[in-house]
Amino acid sequence: MYQPGPIAFFALFLWIPISAILFAQSNPRKAAFLCVLWGTMFLPETVAIDPPILPPIDKHLMVGICAFVGLFFTAPKRFQKMRLL
Repeated sequence: MYQPGPIAFFALFLWIPISAILFAQSNPRKAAFLCVLWGTMFLPETVAIDPPILPPIDKHLMVGICAFVGLFFTAPKRFQKMRLL
């Protein structure tokens, strides 16, 4: 079985500040698009951290959380307009 090295884990967690920089320097729609696209393309596939009770944190979850949090803080008016049914 393949064991990812420390550089792969470093790349996974380095995505948090990279996405923060994306959201700080461009409009929210473009930043979310680039965050999801580049994260899906360039983050390592086999790296996942499996905390107890929570689902494994892999590249797809990390990209989604970073895009959601970035949109939440840069475009809060859109989140206020959302209705939950």
